[in-house]
Amino acid sequence: MSSPSGVYIWGAQLEAGSFPTSYIKTEASQVTRAADPNLTAALGQPGAGTIYVDATVRSGSTLATSGATTFAATASTRQKTAVAYDAASTRKSINGAAVTSSAGTQGGSNISIAPGATGWINKLSIYPQKFGDAHLQALTA
Repeated sequence: MSSPSGVYIWGAQLEAGSFPTSYIKTEASQVTRAADPNLTAALGQPGAGTIYVDATVRSGSTLATSGATTFAATASTRQKTAVAYDAASTRKSINGAAVTSSAGTQGGSNISIAPGATGWINKLSIYPQKFGDAHLQALTA
């Protein structure tokens, strides 16, 4: 038996940010990473439904968007957001607050959660029915 003659290290990368990212294959030159998209085709009923997101973003950003409906997020604060939609309106509650609404907004064909933001999605639930106001507040409290 011969003794080892060296060590092979693969996949190491130096991170300039405050947290590690997934591996980026390079070819002997620096590569800039594009944001990882979190985009999913809409699930449940296309005409009505409820989306619940429990997330923490590292910097102030948009937490969720569905068409023209967006919700601002506070940096490093856990936020629970529920959005109930149908063809007539979109109703939402954030962290148990009073429900607000937008007329004439419907769920789109795609859902984007925290576009361009960094952080954690603790829970994402998509329900095939539009929840009432009391249920939205209870879900996000």
